[in-house]
Amino acid sequence: MSGLIQGASVSASVFTLVAIAVERFRCIVYPFQQKLTQKQACVTIVFIWTLAVTIMCPSAVTLTISRDEYHFMVDSHNNTYPLHVCWEAWPEKEMRKIYTTVLFSHIYLAPVTLIIVTYACIAFKLSRSAASIRDVHAEDDRVSRKKIRAINMLIFMTLLFTVTWLPLWTLMLLTDYSNLTASQLNLVTVYIFPFAHWLAFFNSSVNPFVYGYFSEKFRRGFQAAFKFELCCVRVQSHHRASKRRACAWIHRPNRVFVEVQPHKSNAHENRKRKENSEGKYISPFHDIPIYADEAENVFHAVIEVPRWTNAKMEIATKDPLNPLKQDVKKGSLRYVANVFPHKGYIWNYGAIPQTWEDPSHKDGDTGCCGDNDPIDICDIGNKVCSCGEVIKVKVLGTLALIDEGETDWKVIVINVEDPEAKDFNNIDDVKRLKPGYLEASVDWFKRYKVPDGKPENQFAFNGEFKDKDFAVDIIKSTHGFWRALITQKTDAGELTCMNTCVSDSPFCCSCDEAKAAVDATSSFGDKDPIPSRVDRWYYYERN
Repeated sequence: MSGLIQGASVSASVFTLVAIAVERFRCIVYPFQQKLTQKQACVTIVFIWTLAVTIMCPSAVTLTISRDEYHFMVDSHNNTYPLHVCWEAWPEKEMRKIYTTVLFSHIYLAPVTLIIVTYACIAFKLSRSAASIRDVHAEDDRVSRKKIRAINMLIFMTLLFTVTWLPLWTLMLLTDYSNLTASQLNLVTVYIFPFAHWLAFFNSSVNPFVYGYFSEKFRRGFQAAFKFELCCVRVQSHHRASKRRACAWIHRPNRVFVEVQPHKSNAHENRKRKENSEGKYISPFHDIPIYADEAENVFHAVIEVPRWTNAKMEIATKDPLNPLKQDVKKGSLRYVANVFPHKGYIWNYGAIPQTWEDPSHKDGDTGCCGDNDPIDICDIGNKVCSCGEVIKVKVLGTLALIDEGETDWKVIVINVEDPEAKDFNNIDDVKRLKPGYLEASVDWFKRYKVPDGKPENQFAFNGEFKDKDFAVDIIKSTHGFWRALITQKTDAGELTCMNTCVSDSPFCCSCDEAKAAVDATSSFGDKDPIPSRVDRWYYYERN
């Protein structure tokens, strides 16, 4: 029985490695396929163990215990005991050869082939993505290095599996297919086989260390599981410096300078400009730092649309200093319809400053280019923020909206000052603590343009939310694209990169130049009333 358990355990571990490789292949190479459900995972595990036990049954059936007439066991008191040997008694030697060949094919050759093919495809996909990131801007090398590190891990894991299991299978085939003498067989059995077994089992024991070396996410998970924190003076000093930089901005006397008068001409506008207490204008797109706490991945966010409101306010990326401005269509201010059962925007909606979804960059996961805007956020906290308010947010996950063929990331966040913020650390916490909220968010983004006569929106990943780490990587990549934009290393097109705080930017201007640009904008007249249609409900049959 012990032989069956050992063989089945080894087989199951190998099949599990193959299953992991296939699942990684599906997630990375074909990201739009449906995510593996818990039920499917359980079925896969049951299938793996069933196959492992089944393939080892012939070995268990042929196992025989016999007494060795020529050897004895001797204890410390010089008492002798019979020695019993467990071995496979096959009716014919050819049957053993066939069985060994079947095991070799199913537990080594086929798994190695599948792992090599899947990891090669993954490495190719990641290398293309990493190369495209390097082409956009050198400062975003962090994302590129992470993907290259993942490729190196895949290569190392494949080589490790191949090398550690090869000696054992070589010996098994050698003993079955070659005519070894008794002394040679004794040498192989007593001295070489134990080392080959140890080497094969070493593969499983060393895997956690390999993952820990190559994967920062694995290391963090290990530390969290054992409540263990690694302290590093360099990291701590970087953490403090990051917080000082963020606090230096957030604690400055900044206020919102509001212009809510409609334009004297027929092109109506509502605007909000940002200005500090000294009269220095700042751009919410370019001048507000992306990080509130870089070490903890806490970001700043500019609220464009408060929860439950309808006015479609947004950062005017094509205007000088990028004021918050209500979108205009055909000379009329735009409002989002109340698509039943959703009243206006169902979150505090805004954007993360110093990010840009590059329209010339084709995303490796969605297969679509960026939408030429800062990355959007949906704050699920309890507080209803005000338009133009700058908050510090914790990232929980992201949704990939495909809007008219463009990638439009919607990052789910929570205000760090929200009383419930400590309970939310990943997208699964939203599913658990706010059931139905994510489904409502997908429904909102899917249908909010239908009242304007447009079709329902589509999503990447079948409308599934990606987790926190994925979302943070996306934000950092868009920050890299923004760095290329603000330093004039990529074409800005119609975007205005004028700023007052990014000192290394060729678009950085003086206070007087900023004031002159604002003063040069058209004068304003009386404020238009909110149309009565904004409060109506819109009903339609869902597709």
